[in-house]
Amino acid sequence: MLFVFDYLIAMIKLIVIIMKLLSIESDSKTTKGSEFGFLTGIQYFKPSFKICPHATKGCMAGCLNTAGRGIMSNVQQARHNRTVFALTQPEAYAKQLDEEIISLIKKAKKQNKKACLRLNGTSDINWESNPLVSNVLRKHKKSLNIYDYTKDVDKAKKQHKKLIHYTVSYHENMRQETVKELIDMGINVAVVFRNAELPKKWLGIKVINGDKHDLRFKDTKGCIVGLKAKGKAKKDKSGFVVDA
Repeated sequence: MLFVFDYLIAMIKLIVIIMKLLSIESDSKTTKGSEFGFLTGIQYFKPSFKICPHATKGCMAGCLNTAGRGIMSNVQQARHNRTVFALTQPEAYAKQLDEEIISLIKKAKKQNKKACLRLNGTSDINWESNPLVSNVLRKHKKSLNIYDYTKDVDKAKKQHKKLIHYTVSYHENMRQETVKELIDMGINVAVVFRNAELPKKWLGIKVINGDKHDLRFKDTKGCIVGLKAKGKAKKDKSGFVVDA
């Protein structure tokens, strides 16, 4: 049994050697940030209710995990490996993350751009509660714009802009009163709409086009970040995707 465990650890370490944590300009959404002078590093995990503890059935069914290149088996395997590595080798993971952030910042400077980071591309982990990772983020905070989407309303209320800029993701179980409360606090809410054209307002709140770029920290506060339904989300009937 001990031999099997040692073998698995060795395999994880081998995988890490050839596996990157951060994807840089590898998807259509974050690539748009280049037009605004930003270089984005984003991390994709294999989504599950364990690493997305506030996920709903609707958002899991419409998750962008399998959108674009995500449908490929090698991409899914890489996301699985990355997730296992982060959960089972936290110190090694934090060390590699630190190194990749340094490389991201250097690359951005060479391109005369500003670096930004999104660790929860397809997850919703509270990185600020992880001492190893939060220390890495604080180390680079002055050289980095750190942002994320989350369904954890309490986390967003308590921690918004302290280390990470949060945009709360709307879901079928969220009360409209909660949406308005977040907006009043200056925390934007991202809503996926089925409409061909985004509405100008929702719940009486201004809607901005969140598909123009992924730089949520640049958004005017007090707005609904409108996103058009993509992939599996187009067929959603749970209420996660809104008809407005």
